Amino acid sequence: MFLPINLNLKGKKCLVVGAGLVAEKKIASLLETGAKICVVAEEFSPAIKVLNSKANLKLSKRAFKVADLKDKFLVVAATDDKKVNSSIAKLCRSKKVIVNTVDSIKDSDFIFPAYFSRGDLVIAVSTHGKSPSLAVKIKDDLKKYFGVEFAEFVKEVGVLRKNVIREIKSEKNRKYLMHKILEEVNTLKLTKDKSIDAVKAKFKELIRNHARTDFRVKS
Repeated sequence: MFLPINLNLKGKKCLVVGAGLVAEKKIASLLETGAKICVVAEEFSPAIKVLNSKANLKLSKRAFKVADLKDKFLVVAATDDKKVNSSIAKLCRSKKVIVNTVDSIKDSDFIFPAYFSRGDLVIAVSTHGKSPSLAVKIKDDLKKYFGVEFAEFVKEVGVLRKNVIREIKSEKNRKYLMHKILEEVNTLKLTKDKSIDAVKAKFKELIRNHARTDFRVKS
């Protein structure tokens, strides 16, 4: 069982071994994090060659060497040879470097979920390797449900939370109030059918209403 976590890779040194179609997706995901990425492969796909101009990406056209693991925080074994990937995984574990092998859950310390983002909202789906296609299908369905308007909505919820923290001293009351406000706002309807200004106005109205009634969590 894998623990779903959000991993901060900004500035961390990462290695991808292999540069085919599967590696393309892994590299693209890592680039979004701000990681410093080294890709080692004897051949590179056209899409990966295009990425060579990225400041935080280095391509090395050669075979993998054990020395490539030095100072690496994370490794992705993405060659088309299962034995090579497994060998890299064993080396990583001996050096206490976390590793993902694209063709083996057993040899992986972590897995890449299917995910998408709307600003600071990130939604990830995983089937623990049982069916990556199903994970992608569910992710695509959720993208329709959570539209681009949620990027701005999440920002406003962040502002709302700061206001609630400032106005309500009790942590228990704050949590309850945030829950009630978001429940009353009818998130999907308001964000899809009205402007973000309407969302802001609704938030302010609800905070004022709760303030006037001397809000307390019911015991």
